[in-house]
Amino acid sequence: MFQETLSNYTKWNRALWDFLSAGLPLGARLYLSIDDNALRHIGQSENAVSDFEETIRLHCVFNSTVALRHLRHTNTQTGDVPLYLAFLCAMALAAHRMGDDDAHPNDFFLHFNKILGISAEGRPNGLENGAEEELWLAWERWLLQKGYLPTATKEKRYIDYAISQALIRQADRDSLWRYFNSMPSRNPLSEDEVILRLKSEAQRDSLRLTKHLKNLLRQEDERYESVLESIRELYETWLYTEPSERRNVSQTVVRSTLSAGLYRHSDFFSGEVRYLLFPRQPRHAKLTNAVVVRQGEQPLLEERSGWFEPLWNAPVTAQELNEGASYPIKQGGNYRRLNLPKRDFWLLTQDEEGTSVFATWYKRPELGTRIILLCQTRLESLLSDFANEDVLRYQKRALAHLDGWAEYEIRLTSDVAAWNQVWHQIRREEAQALAQALRPRQNLTLTLSGGLADPQSGSWLIGALPAVTIYALKPRAQFCIKQLGRENDVEIHTASLETGKAHPLPKLSEGTYELVASCDSLSARRILRVSSWDALQPARTCDTASAELPWSWAYG
Repeated sequence: MFQETLSNYTKWNRALWDFLSAGLPLGARLYLSIDDNALRHIGQSENAVSDFEETIRLHCVFNSTVALRHLRHTNTQTGDVPLYLAFLCAMALAAHRMGDDDAHPNDFFLHFNKILGISAEGRPNGLENGAEEELWLAWERWLLQKGYLPTATKEKRYIDYAISQALIRQADRDSLWRYFNSMPSRNPLSEDEVILRLKSEAQRDSLRLTKHLKNLLRQEDERYESVLESIRELYETWLYTEPSERRNVSQTVVRSTLSAGLYRHSDFFSGEVRYLLFPRQPRHAKLTNAVVVRQGEQPLLEERSGWFEPLWNAPVTAQELNEGASYPIKQGGNYRRLNLPKRDFWLLTQDEEGTSVFATWYKRPELGTRIILLCQTRLESLLSDFANEDVLRYQKRALAHLDGWAEYEIRLTSDVAAWNQVWHQIRREEAQALAQALRPRQNLTLTLSGGLADPQSGSWLIGALPAVTIYALKPRAQFCIKQLGRENDVEIHTASLETGKAHPLPKLSEGTYELVASCDSLSARRILRVSSWDALQPARTCDTASAELPWSWAYG
């Protein structure tokens, strides 16, 4: 009986990891975004929620007592998914079901004990105060080794680890869906305009949004970008849902669209710049044979985790940028269309994984880093206003084939406080949207440049490591390198570095490292994976535009 239970538990454990990591770029922050909808998606059944709960009870509860011993001793040396993941997901599920109130621990345990099938108030037997912390800390180490940034944090209570994972709860999604339904149906707003209005609702403490969601929109902490991404995905789902079906609650609507960003290609010989569609992989799903129909058919091939290859067959047109566009997808399962949203501007940041390509990587602008803004020329006066406030510098480049659009290379020159002051002086909504997109989140940035990287694994090669640059308001910052081990992390290098200047990394052997910069109370970190040249895989050949590929990655 136990072996049968273990087999089902192990299947759920692996399926949960596949769901959580699918479509997530290496180096990204990973949340245990598990709710009832996610379980139904993973289990491909309406009974999946009850099956998951029953599996947790059979494997983790004995005689109404939580048993964690067999989860602690899981063997992760082979790269297997640690056995405690499903248990932590059950805790995250309980946090998700808390709705709009997480003030008292009993609210959490009311939902968690129900999942466990235990009739108890407060902490159940076997889960003494703080017993789960060991599992959360082990999860943090395992994620770092895999190349992802952990997100589970504790403020004052041990249950905060689980609560921190329930980023956008079902109650939040329902309130957002109702808000979208209340908007005028003609001339739908862009994603940026929607975000701006939601932030305004949060600042006014509007009753139209949940308390939890308003707090997330006000705080702009390290969770903020993940919150905005979830809102954008939900808005796009709403936007492309038939109006007759929008009255349904958000949990009954299945996402059927993929999003496309932009990929900037500069011809090596002529210097001509063109922009290509850059499809983003769906979160929590794998597509293997999908084809986009746009001026012919083009397969969606994985470029790296989180992204498909650019659609090389034709550059984006001014009409597509002005009006947005939608293209059919064949053999995409639930995903039937690829959408390019209608926007007044696009923000492109530089890839740090060896290519230096500018694209909509969905990374925040950071102090000192280069940005390319592709926007309608009518917005240039706003950039001029920002430059007069001394928060940025820019250079314009005209684009002959994109009438009414131009690109601007931008460097952010001022700190967060100065940007916030400019932000509060702005009255025009379109200016607020642009400032909201451009302003940095904190006054410390850790960037990598140069070196040789394998984009498929996200690893730099031994002997060809990138340089590190720290941007801060002070002339020097502290820097350290930790080698991440299966059991313990080892600090192998520390230095005080001059800010704003590239510094070579010391020689590093094959492995996974955490790079940490700190200045005053601020810190920034990155994951660096180093691999041998022997680990390189042959590059996949491309049938179209192979001579134009802009990267210079190395392959064996």
